[in-house]
Amino acid sequence: NDKENAQLVVDFFSAIVSSDEDQASLQSLNRIWQKSLKGKADWYFTHTLSGRGLLDRIGGVSVSSLHVWSPYFSDGMVSLIQEHFSWTKDLWIIPDVTAAGSIRMTDEEIKSVLFHKRIQFLNDTNAKTFETLVHAKVWVTQHHLAIGSWNFTKAGLHLIPQASNIEAGIVQEWSKTDYNAFLKSADLNEMALPEGMIKEELEDERSDLLFNWRISCQLYADWSIYQYRLECSEDLFEREYFFDLPGRATRVSSIKFRDNSIGFFDEHKRLLKDRLFSVYDQAEGGEKVFMGVMVELNPIHRPAVGFESIDDLFRAWSDRLPEKKTQFHQVNYTLDTETGEELTEQMTHALRGDYSNAWFTMFLAFEQMKIRLSEVSKDSQELNMLGYRIPGSITQISEHLHVVRNKWESDSVEMSEVFIWFMINEGNQVIEQFNLIKPNDSPFIEKVKNIDLQFKDVDKSKMKKWLEYIQLQCKY
Repeated sequence: NDKENAQLVVDFFSAIVSSDEDQASLQSLNRIWQKSLKGKADWYFTHTLSGRGLLDRIGGVSVSSLHVWSPYFSDGMVSLIQEHFSWTKDLWIIPDVTAAGSIRMTDEEIKSVLFHKRIQFLNDTNAKTFETLVHAKVWVTQHHLAIGSWNFTKAGLHLIPQASNIEAGIVQEWSKTDYNAFLKSADLNEMALPEGMIKEELEDERSDLLFNWRISCQLYADWSIYQYRLECSEDLFEREYFFDLPGRATRVSSIKFRDNSIGFFDEHKRLLKDRLFSVYDQAEGGEKVFMGVMVELNPIHRPAVGFESIDDLFRAWSDRLPEKKTQFHQVNYTLDTETGEELTEQMTHALRGDYSNAWFTMFLAFEQMKIRLSEVSKDSQELNMLGYRIPGSITQISEHLHVVRNKWESDSVEMSEVFIWFMINEGNQVIEQFNLIKPNDSPFIEKVKNIDLQFKDVDKSKMKKWLEYIQLQCKY
């Protein structure tokens, strides 16, 4: 809402992006912002790349007390405080407490800090002891509340320019009333003598959290074409690396990224919730040389929504507009490592007895799919949405049918064999129709291998004639 913060945000990202295209996009956006914004805010986005650190924002002669929540602390805390915090009369430190009841300082360092009477350790009684790290960093004075990534370390506070971290956060101005209300809500009690950690433990924890990566690279996942794009500071023509990607059983060579387009359509559901990638110096085993988070391109095309069951999908297709049936929409991935959804009780019950309605719904849904595909056969954008993006897409139909077949093979669903046989045949017709008209650069959608019908107490010669007739009339 205000020019200053808009400029600070643009400056921050301009300092960390490398491509000319990204730089041009940022500057174009900034020109729009600077023309349209007029207000002035009572908060600031601040970052170390601006050359102005956190203490420049919140420090000053008018500050009598400072409260700091931080999990990490520098070696030599006493000298750090003496050199850079002379402007505060009282300094209250609220450290993260590990599951073992320790804070991340040595016992000697803790005693040295407590020797100075203006410094105290506090315990926030609202906090619970968890196995996971409480990572928050909060800096509080009478005039400012700062929440961001600044640990109580020299590197975190940009006090060693040649070896500082990139840190950023929000600094909010507030009143004395808000300040007092905040401290009261925190319910802070003094820690008489906190328990520290031995130096070896601290070094081990730091080595686990702070990686000295050998290379630097960024992987992009483009949802519009289901393909990866790699940018790397290393010359991939000289050295081969191997990428561990979500949903892939084996690592992918950097040479393949250099020479080919690497697609992720087959494992795209994993990318909906897992975007971490790792790089190694060997195809198996070896040393991890980098780990990062993928940047998603064209995220509007993410197929994030689907249907919990195939009967919901059929009902949603009854009027040819499944994307409008928001009452049936669910996240398009499961919470465990499995992929696929179960049949609902309604469908299972219907297929045990009088399931004429289920047959009608199924045939109607597939007929509506065929009609809609025909209507958009010349529109590549609509075909792309219909094939891969919308809830109930052709991709999701294939996934649901694979689940039905797998459940039938494992005898975990009571369903008419004949119904499954017709359903898979109908689904394969829709998949085949789409694959024939899909945009050229789009991936093929996998058809489903149908089940073998087993007939008992039936004249097999007569049944053979019926099957031939059905296959001819239905074009299976």
